[in-house]
Amino acid sequence: MNILVNMLKERDINVQLYAINKLAEKIQDDKVYKELYSLLESVPDKVKVKIITILNKANFCETVNFAKKNIENEQNPFVRSALVKSLSIDKSGTNLPLIVRCLIDDDNRVRANAVEALGNLKGRNVVDLLLPMKDDSQHRVRLNVLHVLYKQYDEAIFQEFAMLSKDDDKLVRSATAFTLSKIPSRKSFPLLLNLIKDVEPMVRRNAVIALSSEKNITYLKYFVDLYMKEEDNTVKKVLVNAMMVNDTEKSVDRLFRAAEGLGDEGKWRFCQALSIMKSDMSVSFLTKYLSSNNPKVRKECIEALGNYDQKDIIDLLLPYLNDPDEDVKLVAAKVLWKFGIMNAYTSLKKMVASRDENLKRKAKYVLSLMGL
Repeated sequence: MNILVNMLKERDINVQLYAINKLAEKIQDDKVYKELYSLLESVPDKVKVKIITILNKANFCETVNFAKKNIENEQNPFVRSALVKSLSIDKSGTNLPLIVRCLIDDDNRVRANAVEALGNLKGRNVVDLLLPMKDDSQHRVRLNVLHVLYKQYDEAIFQEFAMLSKDDDKLVRSATAFTLSKIPSRKSFPLLLNLIKDVEPMVRRNAVIALSSEKNITYLKYFVDLYMKEEDNTVKKVLVNAMMVNDTEKSVDRLFRAAEGLGDEGKWRFCQALSIMKSDMSVSFLTKYLSSNNPKVRKECIEALGNYDQKDIIDLLLPYLNDPDEDVKLVAAKVLWKFGIMNAYTSLKKMVASRDENLKRKAKYVLSLMGL
């Protein structure tokens, strides 16, 4: 931990950013928070924003003083937007005038965070201050207002969420899905169900994340159905994570049944999911599909099995160093090399010596990945 704090004192901003990202994963020590706070006057703005964000999440009280001292003269909107959230650490309402002034800031990030800061002031009636902000020109500000107001104006607020979820702008729809993830209401479900079918991957991704924030076994059907059709890899990744959060064993079983009904394409997608979604049944399913006539399925099986640390997998994969499909041979060599099997290196060297230029090029690439 001390090493990372010392790295923050380096002049290279990339070193500082690396250190702050690592600290964000680990910090629990009040001494470290104080050390970070002491650096606020000396670090570049990009690092300053990250430090303030960490201190805000920790509700580090001294950050309030730094915000009160600097926010009105701060020129960088990114820093101002972080500082306005610091002001709400003090729940007494003392900083209300400063937060309210940020509601008319030229920068939409500052206005949006000012809305969020007002929402964090427990016991204060902020409705009158926020109602005019519902007509702000920027969707992030409007959505933050709706998030704060939904408890007071339940039905009406969800009607506005519904309208925003159908907006022509994909950024608005995506931000709507993200905001709905913070609202623990069953009324969010039909809106998110439509958003996971959106034409834009970024919208689908945020809608899946929102649905997975509530662990609900009934959502598995929707995740599986979407996964079997999804083309975007970022969305597929969050779908797999969502299914694991819910119930890995049941998810694997449902994916298997869905894959069986979709032929080779379904099997390929299923194997791809199992490279991340490890369950008691995963290896047996992958072993079954390893003998598929479709090289794409075999390749994905081998890739997935490479993520399982089991000795018997080596014996399963060794024959595929002689697979008739060159891509299958290549991935088998790459995976077996991870297990320390010398035959994999020998196989790749033979491919490099091949007259097939395409195979030679791919083999050289795999060897480079191995550092050879």
